[in-house]
Amino acid sequence: EHLTNLARVVAERLEHGSRVPTIGSVRSNPAEPAPTSEAAAVLETVASTLETGVILLDDDDVLLANEAARSLRVVWGHELPSRALSRIAREARREGTRISYDVDLPWGASSRAVHAVAAPVPGTAHVVLLLSDLQEARRLEAVRRDFIANVSHELRTPITVIKGYAETLRSSAVADDPQRRERFLEIIHNHAERISTLVRDLLSP
Repeated sequence: EHLTNLARVVAERLEHGSRVPTIGSVRSNPAEPAPTSEAAAVLETVASTLETGVILLDDDDVLLANEAARSLRVVWGHELPSRALSRIAREARREGTRISYDVDLPWGASSRAVHAVAAPVPGTAHVVLLLSDLQEARRLEAVRRDFIANVSHELRTPITVIKGYAETLRSSAVADDPQRRERFLEIIHNHAERISTLVRDLLSP
């Protein structure tokens, strides 16, 4: 809500401009009239801390883009060349509601995943696009999956051995063979120690 209110203020001031500024430069331009105190505070925060890409659109024309959006290579001059992002913005404008999609943007010979949120600015024809880079999140998710797979593999072997020998001990196959029973118990103990060591290593800082 704060962002769309901010976008309304900025849009009114940029509607007749010819340059596509960054969010920081909009606030710092002394030739521009000062926005409201709330908008100024939000602009300050966005300019200095926001890592999410922010684009303000009028139809398919870019009125405003911050550095995070430019770093995703989705703004060229006043244009938004991505058909996927343009489609999302038009849908939000048409439906009059906030929508979101995950989009794979062209990135050299491959692609770059972003989470795109489009919100229409109340009382105007403008749309705010918020773009979050998903590459790091997807990398961490892949690391998490590999970690779980490795841990599962490390646990599966001793658990399978323990289960097998425990079932044998419960049967009558070694009832009359104390030496075999003792050996089986020793194997179970060793694999239980292996699991204990693995869990301890996982919980260690």
